[in-house]
Amino acid sequence: MPAFALDARRTQLKIEGTSNVIDPAYLSTYPQPPSTSVDAGLVAWVRHAADSSAQMTEGDVLLEEETGLRLFVYQTAFDSTHVLASCLELSGETLTRTRYGEEDATIDPAWVHVLRAGAPNKIAGAFGAEIGISAEIRVKASADVQAGDFLYAMALGVRFLCYQIIPGRSQNIALVQQLPLFIPDDFNLQIIEDFWVQTPRAGSLSADEFGFLEIGMPEVDGDTFGEGARITQILTGDFDVYANLDTVSPLGTYHYITGLIAFEDGTHYCGAVRIGHNSNTPNTWITRVDKVGASYDGESEDSITTGKYHRIRRVGNVLTCFYSSASPPESESDWVVMGSTGDRFYSSAALEVGLCGAIYSGDPQTAQWDWIKPWVPS
Repeated sequence: MPAFALDARRTQLKIEGTSNVIDPAYLSTYPQPPSTSVDAGLVAWVRHAADSSAQMTEGDVLLEEETGLRLFVYQTAFDSTHVLASCLELSGETLTRTRYGEEDATIDPAWVHVLRAGAPNKIAGAFGAEIGISAEIRVKASADVQAGDFLYAMALGVRFLCYQIIPGRSQNIALVQQLPLFIPDDFNLQIIEDFWVQTPRAGSLSADEFGFLEIGMPEVDGDTFGEGARITQILTGDFDVYANLDTVSPLGTYHYITGLIAFEDGTHYCGAVRIGHNSNTPNTWITRVDKVGASYDGESEDSITTGKYHRIRRVGNVLTCFYSSASPPESESDWVVMGSTGDRFYSSAALEVGLCGAIYSGDPQTAQWDWIKPWVPS
């Protein structure tokens, strides 16, 4: 451990989870991040007298109340007069926890430390495989977080999967892996995984043995998206997502709508959808639909039976819808913007983004979706 810097400033540091306050404590920040893997992520040194009534130990979280700075004690060293600690900085967070079979829960407070490149960041997983860990999240020991939970850090706008919990005296450490903001799914596990929010107010949602999401589309009265069946993930900020519709069956007397949706509530949504209606022929249109308040607008393209790829992009407060007949689309030139106006102003709120389906007259129908994932040009 290097010698303590001469520019240390005097301060008071509270040991979180206890009533102990280190006073005086002396804090010195690194002039630049260290480059060695052992020291990656260290941002500060702290020292106090060896005979201080409050003693910091490895694993403690230190709070400088005057500035709000939180430091995690990574390593300590001792001599006859001082205790010296190397520390990581923690960012305060509010987490949304998603767990299969349970309602989402809020975890607050939480402290996230994103590991820098080169840091020790692998743990042993099942069957001896190594799992890459991209961050450590500290929560109170009483917080209900367990391996397998999905954790969305609201301030960072980052989603994590928890692989392991390390219990501590007053706080537990969740070892997590960062996930794409939108988690792709090819529906091959024959279950709907727990990162999805399912809203089968009517109808049904299932993943079949052939690797399709099946939306059993319910008959609704009026607001198709607000009352239909949907499967979504909650996204904030910009996103770009596309999905592949395989079939809608059986043919019959029907008037259905199924597609990729960005949904705020029953009166605010936007969709890149397929509409089919009337008689026993596959008479279908690719359409963009918008609803804001009492105003509803649909913009139909010509009958396009091969346009099975649907896409929604959000940049700022604007949503743009696309379709593609390429198999599969590989570049921006493969996409056609839906509607004559293309871009429209929309809400800045968090949106439910995913797949939906409903019938507003006729016989029961089932939409089969092959996959959904973020759009990245080849």
